[in-house]
Amino acid sequence: MKVLQVSDIHFKRHYQNSFYEKILKQCHVTAHLEHTIKKHQGKFDLLLVSGDLCHDGSVEDYRAIKTILDQFQIPYIVTLGNHDIKENFYKAFGIEQKNEFYDTSLKVGEYWICSFDTSQHNQKPIFDEDRFEKLLAGKDNIILMTHYPFQTFAGLDTLSFPNLDPKRLEKIKLICVGHTHHPRAYKINQIPCYESPSQCFIGEQKGNEVLFYPSYGSIQYEIDQQKITATYDFVKEDEVVGKLNI
Repeated sequence: MKVLQVSDIHFKRHYQNSFYEKILKQCHVTAHLEHTIKKHQGKFDLLLVSGDLCHDGSVEDYRAIKTILDQFQIPYIVTLGNHDIKENFYKAFGIEQKNEFYDTSLKVGEYWICSFDTSQHNQKPIFDEDRFEKLLAGKDNIILMTHYPFQTFAGLDTLSFPNLDPKRLEKIKLICVGHTHHPRAYKINQIPCYESPSQCFIGEQKGNEVLFYPSYGSIQYEIDQQKITATYDFVKEDEVVGKLNI
């Protein structure tokens, strides 16, 4: 199975004048998203979108993102991030809102892709172990997707991995996350975990400043029973589009 992961689109039809929205205005996020998917179109079986589809978006903003994703006629599954407004996402994607959090799963070949919602809009993440156990129950060969990473980075919010039974851990073959906008890879309890680049910008600390650059990219996975191979495709542009003193 071949899988493409993208993350952190932060789309909005009409950005305002807050610090981050001024940066996002300059980042051409939908062009980045379409370029990334088109570049790999026909080379993957499933698209993962690991959160922050929109930046505090309206129903119409989510409809616009859905239109872009649907045009490629490729199966996809999403999770939600801290800038996603769940109610607007549900309405735009035609999903009946059964509870506050969007937990869903999809079986592709021998694998279960489990999308676990750990985000609250503009609040800290929450890891509900009861919901997590329910989502994974009865499933093998699990690819787990959530928005937040499990390893600390630049003071951003992270998750603590639950204290699962070792037999349950063996069923999780891969963890796919976003949030940091940085391409990173590590292992959690011996499970490979990959953080996807964003479709908007990356922040880098230089002395007492954080400089923001337009960036975009993806992760391509080749997955079989014996191994998982991950390849990053990442572009950082040279222009500084924002600065933050720290």
